[in-house]
Amino acid sequence: MRFDAVILATGFGEDALDDNAVTNDISYWLSGNPLTYRRSPLRKGGVERVLVSGNGDSAIIELAQLLIRDFTHENIFSFLPSNTLAKGLSTQYTRAIQHLTHRQIARHEGIIQWYWRTRGLADLTARANPFGSGRQSQPSGKLYRAVHRLLKNFNENAAVDEALSASLSALQAQFDDMASHEIKACLDSFILSKIFSEKIRDAFRTDLHVTVTGRSPTIYSTRQAPLNWFLLRVLMEYGSIQYHQTHLTRSRLVNNLTRCQFADPFIEG
Repeated sequence: MRFDAVILATGFGEDALDDNAVTNDISYWLSGNPLTYRRSPLRKGGVERVLVSGNGDSAIIELAQLLIRDFTHENIFSFLPSNTLAKGLSTQYTRAIQHLTHRQIARHEGIIQWYWRTRGLADLTARANPFGSGRQSQPSGKLYRAVHRLLKNFNENAAVDEALSASLSALQAQFDDMASHEIKACLDSFILSKIFSEKIRDAFRTDLHVTVTGRSPTIYSTRQAPLNWFLLRVLMEYGSIQYHQTHLTRSRLVNNLTRCQFADPFIEG
């Protein structure tokens, strides 16, 4: 993979430009500026290729600025789930994300608190036991049982030792991966052709392809705002985006193109 431009979407930083710095970035907040994301003068026709390293909230806004023609922050609501777009869409979307397993876990202080609260409810009826073998076919089943094996003999009021803390951290990473797949499945269930008209395609650029890299197994992550999940779903549907689970380790200029090195040895760039 070779790119005309690389954007390091590392999150919010100081919004200032240094004339001596090696960057041609424009203010993150200055949407609609004609100097923002100009077509590379080095490209002589064809589709421009851009790498966005990172898939957090700032990366999603970078994607929107790249792919939506004449993007402005104030018009972003046109691409978010509201009742203006479709009848009851806002309520439907809110309910859908509230019922996500990882969101229910996030309402508690941590995995231990979530486990014992859920365990207490599960003890009331065997049919409602999420830690049983009946969930084996569901993506979350393996993790539920792993948590159960780890904590079933643990006193919820006891101090967490170093070994248990390390095990919980490993489980949290697995939950984050599960959540990434869960979010994607939820957002894929929204049929955008029933929400938007065909004219929405005219709002997106066709002369630019974006490659996104991130650490989550899908482009969706628990570190993103829930409203941005829907925006990302729209960008994935109507924009030209490719996602890789990896991260950028090095880049250099080669023949007026940026050559990138990634952590994943199977990705060459």
